[in-house]
Amino acid sequence: MVLDSYFAAARSRRSRLEIKITILEAISKGNQRLAHIMYYAKLPPRMAGSIVRTMEQQGLLEILPPEEGRKIKRYALTDRGKRALDSYRVIIRQLQLEEPLQDETAQLVPEVLSTLKG
Repeated sequence: MVLDSYFAAARSRRSRLEIKITILEAISKGNQRLAHIMYYAKLPPRMAGSIVRTMEQQGLLEILPPEEGRKIKRYALTDRGKRALDSYRVIIRQLQLEEPLQDETAQLVPEVLSTLKG
């Protein structure tokens, strides 16, 4: 019984790479506020804030100018963040063998790996 719960918990753990991809997906779907990103990615507040700040320093995210009369930070993907997410999606498609890798998307793969490992 204890082993079953251990293995269930181990299966639910995500790597930092998986968490970063989830955050990129959250923002690409319109979740701009940290609270929304946190709920989408199912992360505790402190961890979500830490990872988002790291991703901002890596140039994957940017802080949008505040809306008039509001102080809430909102985030958007940078071009680098969009390319990283697109490259990840290409890799996933390739691993699932859904479609052949095209020459133009082949150039995205090395960049996404170096960007997301940091």
